[in-house]
Amino acid sequence: VDCDSITYNGASTARELRARGHYWAQHVLESPRSWIICFVYIIATVNYGSALFTGIADAVWTDEDNDDEKSDYIHTAAVVLDSLLYAFLPQVAMLLIRAFQRRPLLHRMTGRSVVIGDIPWVAQCTEAFASKLFAVSYSNTTPSFASGNPSDHLVHRFTHRVVRGGLLAVGRPDGRISGLTSQEASTCLSVNQASSIQNFGVTLESLTIGSNPSKLPLSAHAVYLPTNRPDFLCENTLKDFDPNYDGSGKSANAIIGDYENIWKKSENHEQMSLKPSKRGKKKTSKATLRRQSYAAKRSSMKSLLSGGSEAIPEPIRLGNVEPSQEVFFGAQLKASNPNTPIHMLIEKQRLSQRLYEGRIASLQRFVAFSVLFHQMGKTVQDWWGWVSFGLLGYEMDRTHSIMRIATTASPVSGAAIRGRIINLAIEAQFMRANNIISKFIDRRIQDAAKLARTMTRESRRSTNDLLRVSRESSIGDNLRVDEEFKDAMLYVKEPPHPPPVTSSSRQFFYGGTKV
Repeated sequence: VDCDSITYNGASTARELRARGHYWAQHVLESPRSWIICFVYIIATVNYGSALFTGIADAVWTDEDNDDEKSDYIHTAAVVLDSLLYAFLPQVAMLLIRAFQRRPLLHRMTGRSVVIGDIPWVAQCTEAFASKLFAVSYSNTTPSFASGNPSDHLVHRFTHRVVRGGLLAVGRPDGRISGLTSQEASTCLSVNQASSIQNFGVTLESLTIGSNPSKLPLSAHAVYLPTNRPDFLCENTLKDFDPNYDGSGKSANAIIGDYENIWKKSENHEQMSLKPSKRGKKKTSKATLRRQSYAAKRSSMKSLLSGGSEAIPEPIRLGNVEPSQEVFFGAQLKASNPNTPIHMLIEKQRLSQRLYEGRIASLQRFVAFSVLFHQMGKTVQDWWGWVSFGLLGYEMDRTHSIMRIATTASPVSGAAIRGRIINLAIEAQFMRANNIISKFIDRRIQDAAKLARTMTRESRRSTNDLLRVSRESSIGDNLRVDEEFKDAMLYVKEPPHPPPVTSSSRQFFYGGTKV
């Protein structure tokens, strides 16, 4: 359903994707199924007391036949066949399963590997999603997943690891668009190169998902994603160039050839329009023709940038753009620039074509990959619950890490983290030593302050005692000193001539003091 509530028929594509996922799940489930067949066969033959070929020989060759020597030969041959059957019972069981399900018989009888090829964000997100679906599955039903870019490094990283029975899922860009034709061609080349590596006439099983309905000859499956968009100018021009082309049935290489022919035809038409008439007297030089061609291209570019003959109003350029009602993308561009070569108009849409691929078409392929691998994981999950009556069931939406948030990788290198850890350890030791020394100094300061307070109290107490004792002992002395002071003052007030000394009163003066 689109934004206008118009429902499009995509149920067939969803059913096809789920069918492909269910089919690939059968590749993964063949190991536990073969183990169950081996278990049932061994239990049955041991309890019955006779193996398959031995029981058949005993039933066909009865005791009524008198040829004992022939009977011994048949019994010996049956025992040898039973021994070989026991030795290769898993492989025989796996071949029986593949024959019953009509799958390739000569695939390798080991764990499956899935390689996802598309542009980086689609391939990596699909790899993460698919691997998480099998995170808690059992070892014999857990395929390994890897991803690569088929337009870049998929060939160099994975084609030397191609084996019989490998699974390759590749997303193809829409090569019908001129800006993506070479990218789809390189993608198809990578798929063909990987699929051409064969052993016993069998190669890997490749699946392509894309909007171009053209199946590769070496791929096993192809799923086409329907599009509801109008054609680009290049697609409309391609249909005009080849009336028999209806948008399907052509490979990317064939479309590249058609576009090259359109380019050449457009360039020749441009040169013909710039050539002078033969009736003229003067011949125009090649340099003049080049200048005229350059001037025409420059004027056409200016008209394209200005929006053609009718300039677009400024408010509409900045916002409030109405949805396009064009029959095809570029119809207005083509109508407003009738003298511009068609290949130049097509080139002007290259940016919008790449935006369509990066924002819309790649998202469609990612959703298709998600549907396919979800069905693959769900089939394996449901089988374990069914075959074990619920005892071995698990939930594929859970992982070992139980990670519920989106995380990103650390942008710091391992060496920087290691150096930071060492610096933090040194800093922690320094802080610990600093704390110990600070506590020791604080304790010593507290002890010194306590001792100083104690000594101050003792000194004050002793000072007070001394003052009290001296005060008590010096009361009488102070009285005598006061009397002597009074006498001295009286002496100072007397005349300078001393009184006469008599024998009866012997007085001596020394320093103004009567002795």
